[in-house]
Amino acid sequence: MNLHLLVKELTAIVSGTEQPYREARLLAASLFGGDIAAMYRGYRTDVSPEIAARLRLAAVRRARGEPLQHILGEAWFHGRRFVCDERALVPRPETETLVDAVLAAGLPESPRILDVGTGSGVIGITLALSIAGSTVTGTDISPEAAGLAMENARLLGAGNFSVIETDLTAGLERVFHAVVANLPYIPTGDIPGLMPEVLYDPVTALDGGPSGLDCTGRLVYEAGSVLLRGGLLAIEIGFDQSPAVCAMLENWSDVKVLEDLAGRPRVITARRSP
Repeated sequence: MNLHLLVKELTAIVSGTEQPYREARLLAASLFGGDIAAMYRGYRTDVSPEIAARLRLAAVRRARGEPLQHILGEAWFHGRRFVCDERALVPRPETETLVDAVLAAGLPESPRILDVGTGSGVIGITLALSIAGSTVTGTDISPEAAGLAMENARLLGAGNFSVIETDLTAGLERVFHAVVANLPYIPTGDIPGLMPEVLYDPVTALDGGPSGLDCTGRLVYEAGSVLLRGGLLAIEIGFDQSPAVCAMLENWSDVKVLEDLAGRPRVITARRSP
């Protein structure tokens, strides 16, 4: 079958998604290492029945709600390609606000950074590759997520990134200039109503307890024990959680609420008081 005609067929299969033509092209581009331009150059070439069947199956998986990132096995974050699968949360564009906040925070030279609940490692690895001389430690309670993070670190050459399997900051010492985290913040009762593709994420990466703030509250309580004086705390939050999280930080200094590109409160930063 001609690739151009196959893309039309794939578009029809994924017609229930928000951007069916785009997603069909991305599926087809997987034949060319994800290179859309190469896919277009091969638009008039024939595709074997075996490959066409494989792409149709991938499109059916997408139509049933499976994340495109899982099907392709990759996700882009802050301009880099990461391995992405069911071991950890699919990285989302709004989380780039968290990374940008840390990059703009004016950390000291050769900072030691702690990425709590690192998941696939996208936050910690991005910081490790973006801040010269930095040492970044990720923590995760999930051995599967920790393994994925280290796989991504090796693939991207982030030798200054490592992972410890632990619960939040347990067992760590007060040596860090910054603590950054995108922890579970969805209220337990809201999880059944999430978009189908979100439900493919590990529930432990979504469930923030009855209020959505169980993990965030624990981290605010623990962060002072691992942060140096004046150290930065940067946390991603749900769109309606800024008042509650700011209240948790009443004994911290320089508390700021930052919006994502959609104008929603997305990140809170604060400094450990001297």
